[in-house]
Amino acid sequence: GDVDPGELVIRRRLGKGVGEYAASVAQRSAALQLLHAGQGLEVGDDVPFIYTDQDNPNPLCRVRAPEFFSGSYDREAYVRLLEDAAYTVWRGIGVDPAARPPPVPTLERWVRRG
Repeated sequence: GDVDPGELVIRRRLGKGVGEYAASVAQRSAALQLLHAGQGLEVGDDVPFIYTDQDNPNPLCRVRAPEFFSGSYDREAYVRLLEDAAYTVWRGIGVDPAARPPPVPTLERWVRRG
């Protein structure tokens, strides 16, 4: 759908130098793009990125720094992020995430309660 790319930006802290990461995590890939473009980054900086193809075998193609984003985003990556967040909240309030979430109350149900 039509989503403002600014609403898709995720920021993750660069916890170590780009060359120190054993795995190619999203913030490392975006940091490499920014460094290649001449932007200075240091350990502790927040690195912005947009998921474009989270399942791409090439880690450098999974995200784009916002400055280089054009085209489409990875909708499924954002769905997974939202699901993970929902499960975290459900577990925090004692709801079994594997169970079906309770139905959303309608206005009519709220009125009948009162």
